Amino acid sequence: MRGGSKDFVEELGALLNLKKSASNNRIRGATKLSLTELITIAQKYRISIDPFIDSKYHPISFTCDAIRKMPTDIDDYLINIAKHFKQITQAKNINFTYFADEVPIFHFMQFPVLFYFKLFVWNYMSWKIPDYLDGFSIDQFEKKERLSGIMDQLSHTYYEYPGIEIWNVRMLDLSLDQLKYFIISGAIRDKNDAIAIFQAIKDLCQHLEMIAQRGAKFMPNDQDNLLGDTSVFLNEIKKGTDIILVKSDHFKIVYSTFDSPNFIKTQNNRFIEHTQEVIDKVTQSSSDISGKGEKDRKNVFMRIRKKVLSAEKEINGLLDFIY
Repeated sequence: MRGGSKDFVEELGALLNLKKSASNNRIRGATKLSLTELITIAQKYRISIDPFIDSKYHPISFTCDAIRKMPTDIDDYLINIAKHFKQITQAKNINFTYFADEVPIFHFMQFPVLFYFKLFVWNYMSWKIPDYLDGFSIDQFEKKERLSGIMDQLSHTYYEYPGIEIWNVRMLDLSLDQLKYFIISGAIRDKNDAIAIFQAIKDLCQHLEMIAQRGAKFMPNDQDNLLGDTSVFLNEIKKGTDIILVKSDHFKIVYSTFDSPNFIKTQNNRFIEHTQEVIDKVTQSSSDISGKGEKDRKNVFMRIRKKVLSAEKEINGLLDFIY
């Protein structure tokens, strides 16, 4: 290993109170870092030392950005995801496996009205940003100039990469239940906003079916431009949480929701191997509904549409009663 750059040699020396030669020896690997030095570096640069001391009996470490700092504005959550994407996309041969409980978040982003509503719900349940607690209004979110741009950036980035998505027949249920809840509570101020949210759910359902049919992700407003190849599996027997396994030539990372939509993250090798084993077992017992899996695909979306149709009747009744 060659010596580090002059700036980093000096920076490490200042951090560990070392002379230039001693600092360079540690960077080159000629001198091993002490445990105290390793901890100091980990704390300074916010990195995990688990890969260096990993063993079967060692506790597995996770980071949770929401514990470090909860969002204080409605777009903070997306800005934080963008920071993770910036690090991830520097690697080569990136592949995403998304084991979904709800619809994968990046598909929600394709339908701004629906995603605004999801942000409202998440804030209500988790972040408690005061300006967004009084009620839901599409106009309030549309006035956030940065929001739509970040949504487009994140969804485009995710859509560019190949991968696997594991869906279930219940993945729209929670959004439908949330819509009914906030209609009844009066939090959705305008009847037309509620109608627009429900229409976006129906549009999302159609978009998901087309992704599965084509075996690739694409933007709803540019359907002929197929992006990352995507194999879609239907999981009908295992309940889970939202898990994203990111693999590349340089690293592997697992993200998992905890206090949704907040997430925890680890690069622990044992946990990554276990996650891959879970995904392998689920896909083995799931139906491939992408590409040529036409029969199973039509069957699952027929079932999903029946749920949506049933919810539509209930929601229309609530709208007539509440507004």
